[in-house]
Amino acid sequence: VDVRGLRLANAFGAFGSVSQHRDVLVVEGSRGADDSYSWREFDFRGQRADLAAAPPQLAPWHWRLDWQLWIAACKGRDAVNDRWFLTLLLRLLENDDKVSALLHAHPFADGEPATHVRVTSYRYAFAPRGGDDAVWTREKLRTLVRPVGKEALAKALAG
Repeated sequence: VDVRGLRLANAFGAFGSVSQHRDVLVVEGSRGADDSYSWREFDFRGQRADLAAAPPQLAPWHWRLDWQLWIAACKGRDAVNDRWFLTLLLRLLENDDKVSALLHAHPFADGEPATHVRVTSYRYAFAPRGGDDAVWTREKLRTLVRPVGKEALAKALAG
């Protein structure tokens, strides 16, 4: 059945198709030695840390930060030098209220902020049906930002 004449939908520009996988930048924080370097993921609204979380419906717009993170994942290593990205990492270390409001869940909102952040690139794909509750599987591709603290991020932004 050809429904194009009904004009119910269209293939929007370069994003008219969906691939079988997507690369995702996972941002994690730790309170350092005081926390035994226990890493916790920052949970973004559209890019959930929980592998059992279904993808959200976002029509007709996207959340800006999640969109920027998706574009950054497409850029790969070049993304970690973008000023907005370094600023995001710094604000996460500061428990900044405005940035925290952009998250689905903040793993350090209960008290002291993280002292270090790191960023890892993963390839996400839909999990096979009929298994456990997982919606996604993921495979680690590379570490993009090794553990870094506030001072180093502030210095990078100043220079």
